[in-house]
Amino acid sequence: DVGLSLKDDASRAAAVDGITDAVIKSNLSTEDKGTMLIAVGDKVNVSELSNAEKQKLLGSVLKKGVEAQVLSPAQQQLMQQNLDKITVEQTKKDTIKKVNDILFDPLSNTELKTTNIQAITSNVLDGPATAEVKGEIIQEITNTVAGSSLEAHDKAAIVKGVSETIATHSDTS
Repeated sequence: DVGLSLKDDASRAAAVDGITDAVIKSNLSTEDKGTMLIAVGDKVNVSELSNAEKQKLLGSVLKKGVEAQVLSPAQQQLMQQNLDKITVEQTKKDTIKKVNDILFDPLSNTELKTTNIQAITSNVLDGPATAEVKGEIIQEITNTVAGSSLEAHDKAAIVKGVSETIATHSDTS
């Protein structure tokens, strides 16, 4: 907790790395070391840090735990799932920010907004996420467009463009 409350990124990273190293070098059993690293990961996961910083810190704990062979396969999987969840959340946030930037750009007309949001939709479809996550992100894009302050006919045109992108997209995964 103290390590995560430090003010700057470098200090937090050094604190978490220090704790991770101390656990790995301790004379605890391998099983206890793994349990301790999971606890460190859990603390990072529930902290108030940004997703980007959580990714960095969790990734570091996971990497060190794997390299030192103190995490069981189940523990590795759990940490990886937590890391994946954070990555998905960050991807959603980043995508919606891009959509909002396009929607609120006073210099672009509906046609340009549609084209740009179609490109984002295509990138989501081509991305590494699972089909379920892609669906969530595209739903969020549609909801963002629908909830925007644009005229109804402009919203309809953009959503139609998103639908066309989905309908004509060929799965390359």
